[in-house]
Amino acid sequence: DPHRAPAGLRAVTLGEARPEADWGQSPSYPTEQSILQADALAVSLKGALDRITVPMARAASAFRRHSGWFLFGYARLSDYTRERAGCTSRWFSDLAMLGDRLDDHDELGGLAAALTGDDGGRPIGRAAAIVIARIASAESLGCWVELARCVAERELRDAEKRARAAGSVWPDE
Repeated sequence: DPHRAPAGLRAVTLGEARPEADWGQSPSYPTEQSILQADALAVSLKGALDRITVPMARAASAFRRHSGWFLFGYARLSDYTRERAGCTSRWFSDLAMLGDRLDDHDELGGLAAALTGDDGGRPIGRAAAIVIARIASAESLGCWVELARCVAERELRDAEKRARAAGSVWPDE
């Protein structure tokens, strides 16, 4: 073929010499492999974060309940979270509220399983679990979890606001 480079030149330009039979297949690019590895790592880290959210939330709840920041010499939770924990007091308080609701097994017993995906569905994640913990009752928990798995976080927050405005614990249809 006059348009095909000689074998020695192909090896230099493509990085490796390949048999004639493999010419129709696309080459394996190191960048593509790196992207796939980075994606797999990100998915793994997200799964680990979902797994540690439950014990973190319970620890935050106990820390807040016992005013643990005083033991470290801080007058306010906001000072402790900013200087020692590297987070905002709002983030910490939301996590502690989630821990309070997770510890109340009679109320929201299935929320921890939905957060981690142990209930057989896609993990809903920490942000969605916090939204659900703020509004759901034992009866409406299943509907909120189903909604969290179907919509974006912003839409879930909007549904929570609409339910609060209506004085309901159920998401609107």
